[in-house]
Amino acid sequence: MFTIRQIKYFVITVEKGSISAAADDMGMTPQAVSKGIGEIEHRLQRPLFIRKASGLKPTQFGYALYRKARETLASINEFENFAQNGLADSREGACLYICSPRFASSNLVNRKIYEFFKRTINIDTTVRYGNADECIESLSLGTADGMITIGSTFLPDFDQTQIASVPVGVLLQKRHRLASKKTISSADLQNYPIYLIPEFNFFYETLVAYIREEANHYQYRDLEMSIMALHRALFIEQGVVLIPFIKGIDKLYPETIVLPFAKRDSINLPMYLVTNKLIKTQFCRAIEVLSGKNTSRSYMVNEVFN
Repeated sequence: MFTIRQIKYFVITVEKGSISAAADDMGMTPQAVSKGIGEIEHRLQRPLFIRKASGLKPTQFGYALYRKARETLASINEFENFAQNGLADSREGACLYICSPRFASSNLVNRKIYEFFKRTINIDTTVRYGNADECIESLSLGTADGMITIGSTFLPDFDQTQIASVPVGVLLQKRHRLASKKTISSADLQNYPIYLIPEFNFFYETLVAYIREEANHYQYRDLEMSIMALHRALFIEQGVVLIPFIKGIDKLYPETIVLPFAKRDSINLPMYLVTNKLIKTQFCRAIEVLSGKNTSRSYMVNEVFN
């Protein structure tokens, strides 16, 4: 049986790329972090990292375990929040869905969103992730107050408030030939496979429609949102993935970066807060008032992540 401490040591080490960096991040000694990871490897009887001069790189099994470990920590955080707040208080807060798979920066996003809504409208907000069907079902049943999505939704039974305009970015591995560039042009991508992830639902559908109408020189392929598929596309095939670019939460996969497009090739998609027309909670009304007071479409994103 693994402890929460061991799981956290493992996750942070994967994300930071070294034991010393992970120890600094958590305020622990490198010896303690190394011991915790060693205990996991000893119990599993298999290595989790490949030790290199440049740092630690997860093994194939280590990548798969990392994703499960992140999900476990997120569930533990939800449990602790519920236990501390109690049932009554948890229902007084808000539940906000993000229409997206979980990613490496999910915990950071959760904390930033919570802090923003606590500061601006004094509402405790729980953040969850789901695909389009899960988000829409939760809104319909009233178990969620709102959904954030990037891309057009075309949902007649729901209100949509545009809260930002989000540029499309290019995800690539840190040692890719293009990684040293500050921005990426469409010409830069001519010799590399370009991938889109269908699990990003509305973002995917809107971007596909844009490419077909406005940028048909991009020859893209669909990519499954899995550790193995991402590793193959990014590290073996030297491909790139088009994803939302929001500075500060651009960590989707270990040892990767996200770069913006050059201005002349930029693609911007709308970010919406989607709410149920028939169920207007305190959270929904407060967001509508907040959006009305601030005319900048990037106000909320800038406030949350700057």
